[in-house]
Amino acid sequence: GTVACEVQLIRKINNLIEEVEKIESTLIESKKQARSRLEQEWINFSNDG
Repeated sequence: GTVACEVQLIRKINNLIEEVEKIESTLIESKKQARSRLEQEWINFSNDG
């Protein structure tokens, strides 16, 4: 019985890791977008001044 439990545990852990990696890539992407948007606003602000 314990082997089956361990296999299930490993599967659950792998699923969690996959979920975290998805979230991570989403966060990285939105961080990039936010940074470029801030840079663009700063450029616009600098040009206006």
